[in-house]
Amino acid sequence: MEDTFTNAEELKNKDLSESFNSESDSDSDLDDSSDDEEYLEKERENTKLLNEIKQNLNDNPLSYDLHVKYIEKLREMGIFEELRTARKNMKNIYPLSETLWLEWISDEKRVACTPEEKKEVLNLYESSFKDYYSINVWKEYLEYVIDEYNTSKEEEEEPLLNVEEIRKLCEKAINVTKFDLTNSHIIWNIYKDFELKLLEENPSPERVKAINDMFLNRLKTPHYDIDQTLASYSNFQSNYDNANYEKNLIAASNKVSKVRYHLKDRQKFEDKIQEEPTNINNFYNYINYELNQKLIEVKQTKILFEKAISIHCLDSNLWNKYILFIINKMNVKSVLLSICERAIRNCPWSGKLWDYYANAKKLHNCTNEEILDVYNQALNNQLIMNDMNNYIEVVKSKIKYELNEVNWKDNEKIEYFRNVFNEKIVEIETYFNPGDPMGRIEKLWIDTELKCFNDIEQAKKLYETFTKKIGTNTELWLSYIDFEKQQKNYEIIGQLFKSNYKRHLDNPMKFLNQWNHYNQNNSNIKSFFEFQYLIELYKQKLENDGIYDENQTDEYMYQQYYQYQQLQKHRESKQKEKSKEITKRKRENDHDKNQSNKKRKDKINENAKANIENKSKEELVENKNNDNEIIQNNNSDQMEIENEEKKEKNEIKEEKPKMEFKKPEKEKPWLNKNENPETVFVNKLPPTITKNELREIFKKYGNIKDIRLMYRSNRAFAYIDYETSEESHACLEMNDTEINGKKIQVAISNPSLKKTEISEIKQDNKELYISNLPFTIEIEKLKEIFSKYGEVKDIRLITKANKQPVGTGFIEYVDKESAFKGLAVNGTEIDGRIINVTISNNRNRNAQKQQQRQQQQEKKKAEQIKPMLPRRMVNHSFQNRPATKLKISNKKSTNKPENKTTNNETESKPTSVTSKSNDDFRKLLGL
Repeated sequence: MEDTFTNAEELKNKDLSESFNSESDSDSDLDDSSDDEEYLEKERENTKLLNEIKQNLNDNPLSYDLHVKYIEKLREMGIFEELRTARKNMKNIYPLSETLWLEWISDEKRVACTPEEKKEVLNLYESSFKDYYSINVWKEYLEYVIDEYNTSKEEEEEPLLNVEEIRKLCEKAINVTKFDLTNSHIIWNIYKDFELKLLEENPSPERVKAINDMFLNRLKTPHYDIDQTLASYSNFQSNYDNANYEKNLIAASNKVSKVRYHLKDRQKFEDKIQEEPTNINNFYNYINYELNQKLIEVKQTKILFEKAISIHCLDSNLWNKYILFIINKMNVKSVLLSICERAIRNCPWSGKLWDYYANAKKLHNCTNEEILDVYNQALNNQLIMNDMNNYIEVVKSKIKYELNEVNWKDNEKIEYFRNVFNEKIVEIETYFNPGDPMGRIEKLWIDTELKCFNDIEQAKKLYETFTKKIGTNTELWLSYIDFEKQQKNYEIIGQLFKSNYKRHLDNPMKFLNQWNHYNQNNSNIKSFFEFQYLIELYKQKLENDGIYDENQTDEYMYQQYYQYQQLQKHRESKQKEKSKEITKRKRENDHDKNQSNKKRKDKINENAKANIENKSKEELVENKNNDNEIIQNNNSDQMEIENEEKKEKNEIKEEKPKMEFKKPEKEKPWLNKNENPETVFVNKLPPTITKNELREIFKKYGNIKDIRLMYRSNRAFAYIDYETSEESHACLEMNDTEINGKKIQVAISNPSLKKTEISEIKQDNKELYISNLPFTIEIEKLKEIFSKYGEVKDIRLITKANKQPVGTGFIEYVDKESAFKGLAVNGTEIDGRIINVTISNNRNRNAQKQQQRQQQQEKKKAEQIKPMLPRRMVNHSFQNRPATKLKISNKKSTNKPENKTTNNETESKPTSVTSKSNDDFRKLLGL
C-alpha cells in the first residue's frame, strides 16, 4: 500500500513537471547553453508582469479580464497551487466559460492519481453545469468516466464508477441534451457505443430489449443526425433481431418521417445560427418562432435558450425572456430559482433580474430577512450604481415589497416611508445628476399617499412640487390631471392643459391628444373653441418639427429633461441676480430720497427765514397807510414759498427715473461674431449623439477645452473649443465624414459669415428635388439611377426626428448640365411609386427667407428707437397748460389789462377787476 502511494506521488510530481514546468526538463541543457542569460531574463519579466497583474487585481477585484489574465499567466508559468486558488476565487465571483472550465479540468486530470483526486475532477464537471450548457463538457465528462472504467478493468482495479453508475450518468446527460437538435447525437452515440460494447461482451435478451427501446425513443426525438441513427438501428436489428428486421424497420421509418417534418421548418434557423453564432438576432428569431407555436415544445425551447445564453451570457434581455418563459411554461420553483441565481451572476448590473430573483425567493417561501438580503446585495453592488434605471428598478421593488409587508395601523411607519422616499430621491439626484426624468420614485410616493396613506392633501402637495421639478414628464402631468378629475376639480383641468402644453414635454403629442380628448367633452363653448384653436396650432408646429405620433425615444426624453433643467437653472440664476439688483437699487433710491428730502426742507426753511426778515424790515419801514402794499407783499411771499415747494417736489419726481447702463458681461468667446480660430463648428450631427461620443471622436486632434452641443428637432450641431488654432485646423479633415450614418460638416467657427453667406447663395441649378419616393428606397439605388446622367456629388434623403423617411430628397450633381439631364427620371416608376423630379429651388428660397427675415428685424429695430429720455421724466399733464400770471391792482391802476406776453406764455384775455380803496380793505380786515 505504501509502495502504491509512493508511486502515485512520483507519478503526480512527474505529471506536474511535464504539464506546468516543461521548462525545467531542460534546466541542465540551459546551464550548458548560451541561452541561460536569456532564459533568466524572461523569467524575471514574467515574474514582474505577474506581480503587476496581481496588484491590479487586488485593486479591482471585480474585473473579469484581470482574473482571466492572472489565470493565463499562472498557467503559462506553471505555478499550480496559486493557479488553483485563482480559479476558485474567480468561480466565486463570476461563472466560468466553457474554455476556462475545460482548461481547469484538463489540468486537474493530469495530476489526479488517487481515487479522491479523481472524484474531485468529477465534482468539477458537475460544478461546470451550474454555469452554462455545454455539449463539449458533457462529452469529455462521459469519455473520462468510460476511459477510467476501461482502464481499471484492464488493470483489474476498482473502477471510479461502476456500470450502473455510468448508465445513470449517461441517462442524465441524454435527458439534459436530448432536445439539442444539432448536437445531441454526440452524447447519445457515446452512450450507445458503451452499451453495444457491453452487449457484445455479455449478450443477454434483457439488454437487447433495453437497447432496442433506447433506439426507438431516440428515433422519436427530433435531431438532425436521425438518418445516421436509423442506419445504426438497422445494423442493430440485423445483428440481434434479424427475423423481425423488415417489420421493425418499417415502424422506425414511419417515426422518422414525422420527425423530418418537424425538423423541416427549423432548418433555416439552425443554419443561420451555424453560420453566425455570435449574432444574437438569429437566436431571438428562432426563440420567437418557437414561442409562437400553438403547441410549444417546452424542453426544446429551454435548450434553445441555454444554447443562446452559453454564447450571449451578458445579454440581460435574453435572461429576462428566459425567466418569463420558465415562469409561464414550466412553473418549477427550483428550476426558476436556479436560473435567477445564474442570471444575476452573469448580469449583476440588471435591476430587473435582481427583482426577479427576489420574487423567486418569495415563491420559494424564503424568510423576510432572506428576501431583504437580496435587495441589499443588489443596492450594494458596484455595477448597479453605474446605471440609474437599474438602480431605480431595485429601489422601487424593495419599497413595494416593504409596503406589502406593513401593518398600516402603525402611524410611525407612514413617516418612515416618507423619509425613505425623500432619501432615495435625494440619492438619485446626487449620484445621477440631475435626476430621473421619468420621476419613478416620485410617482410611487404619490401613489402610496393615495392608496396606502389615504392622504389626499399630501398627494396634491407632492403633485405641485414634482411637476415643477420634473416639468418635462408628460405622464406625471397627465397623472396630476387625472387626480384632479377624481377630485372633481374640473375648473382647473383646462388651465393645467393650457398652461403646460408648451413646456419641454418628453411626449408633447400625447399631451395634446389627451387635451383634445378632454376638450371634446367640454361643455363650455367659449373655452372649447379657444382650446381647440391652441391644440390645432401647436399640433401643426410639432408636425413641422418632425413629431407625428406619441412614440418618442428615450434619447428625446432625456434631451428635453436636460434642456428643461438647464433652463430652470438659468431662470433661478437670473432671478437671484434680479433680486440682488432690485435690493441694491432700493437702497440707493432710499438714500437719494432721504438726501433730497433733507435738502428740500433746508432750502424751504432758509427761504422762510429770509421772507420773515424781509417782512419785518418792510413793516418797520412802511406806514400803516400802506396796508395794501403789505398785503400784496405778504401774498407774493406766500405764493413764492408755495411755488418753491412745488418746484422741489418736481425735482424729486425728476430724480426718480435714472438711466443706468447695462454692466458689461463676462467675455464669452463663443458669442464673438468674428472668426474664432480655436473653435470648430460641427453641423448636421445625428440628433442622438452625446457629448462623450463627440469628445471620443475629436480628441485625437488635440486638447478639448469645452464642447457645446445643441439639439434641434431632427438634427444637432456643436461648438468644440481647442486650446490652439493648429489643433482646430487639424480636425477639419473630419468634414464630409459620416457619424452614425449622417454626413457632418466641420468648419472654423465664424458667425459673421453666416448671414452674408446665406444671403449670397444663388440658384446654381445643380440640385434636383425628388418627391413621392418609396420609404424603403436606399441611397445606393438612387445613385445607380441618377448616375446615368452625370456625376452625382451628394444625395440627401429627408427623414423625421426618429429617422423615418418622408419620401423626399435631393440629388446634387457636379454641373448643371447633368442636373437638367437628370430631369428625364421625372414620372418614372420606382418600387411601385411614380416619382416627381424638379430643379431644386431650396437654396434660393432659403436666401430669400433669410433676406426677408433680416429686413423685418431691421424694421422692428427702427420702430423701437425712442428718445433716451424716460417717459416718466416728462410731466405730460403740464406740457400744454397755458401759463397764467396773478395780478393785484391798487386804486391807481386802470381797467386796461396787461397783454404783455413772453415766449413761454400764451395770450389770454383777463377778467376786468374793480379797484378798491384803503377804506375797503380796512373794513374787510375789521380795522
